[in-house]
Amino acid sequence: MYKKNLRVLIPLTILLEIIFVISIAVIWIVPGNAETFPQGVRINGETMGGLTSEEAVGKLANANEHVILNRQIFLTDGSKEWTINTGDYGFKYNYSETVRALLEEMQWDQMSEEVIQCVKLQAQNVDRLLELSWDETKLDLHLQELNEEMLVPAQEARVEFTEAGIVIKEEKNGKQIDIKGTRDKLIRALQSNNRRPQKIVWKSIVPPVTSSDLEGIDGVLVAVSTELTSDENRSSNIERAAQLLDGRVLMPGETFSFNEQLGERTLEKGYKPAPIIMNNAVYYDIGGGICQLASTLYNASLLAGLEIVERKPHSMPVKYVPPGKDATVYYGQIDLKIRNNRVTPLVINSTIEERSLVIKIWGKQLG
Repeated sequence: MYKKNLRVLIPLTILLEIIFVISIAVIWIVPGNAETFPQGVRINGETMGGLTSEEAVGKLANANEHVILNRQIFLTDGSKEWTINTGDYGFKYNYSETVRALLEEMQWDQMSEEVIQCVKLQAQNVDRLLELSWDETKLDLHLQELNEEMLVPAQEARVEFTEAGIVIKEEKNGKQIDIKGTRDKLIRALQSNNRRPQKIVWKSIVPPVTSSDLEGIDGVLVAVSTELTSDENRSSNIERAAQLLDGRVLMPGETFSFNEQLGERTLEKGYKPAPIIMNNAVYYDIGGGICQLASTLYNASLLAGLEIVERKPHSMPVKYVPPGKDATVYYGQIDLKIRNNRVTPLVINSTIEERSLVIKIWGKQLG
């Protein structure tokens, strides 16, 4: 009988001890006002126990009255350093935000969670760093300018055409500065008075077209050729434009813009004056002749069953394609747009063979 009572008594004694310890902890840790800080909590070395939020803000402001937050932070990529002067970006301590964030973290609205949180705070001997405020737009703009200097662009997978078929060249990931990650790292260094150079935080840039996307391309779907004229400037323009078009990948659902692909036709890009058709008349303009490239691509796209999103014919007949099968382009005004409505990628092969422009559309052959 004695042993049985003893087995019951021991767990009961332990339970009472636990209740007693928690009760003492709550009385000791939690101040009388639920809107004040518990004992054992400090902010930037200043004791906050028993203070209201207003009193805590006032104490922090007085304690840091003579602190001038004007110093240099150093950012590095491992080989080069950049200096950031905090005074240029309006850095200052934000006492009210520090107090608000810490009070919110304690979850005063739920008593059971409050007790647990207070016990945790006491056990951890919390010393919260001061929050900062700054000109976020100006600092992010500076980091973005630095990113433009350091950016390593991604390279898409591409196709090279050979006599035996195609060779797929693998993509290469790029890298850019993680603006938020780098900014947060600088802030933490400033808060903790860490004066060591802080390393840039990077993130990868994955190209939209990878080698795995192109693996299904296995043959020529259509091929269209048009003859060049004897005008050497015109032929030179077509050859230049064909080089910029060659190898262009069209992903499923993607809409291709002729003008976006080639850009503005200028002397600096190697284009020459040649005849163009405009408003039922013939003029000379930089890049004249590349409408033949657009028209040849248009006809190849029709044969491949692609969706023609935008196309405009010339105001006069042309000789290099049948009537009604031409497409005119003029940068900034008239475009040729084609959508890949297939479920697999396509690749445009655009070359000059002897005195002909040849466009082939490669893709996954059916059947």
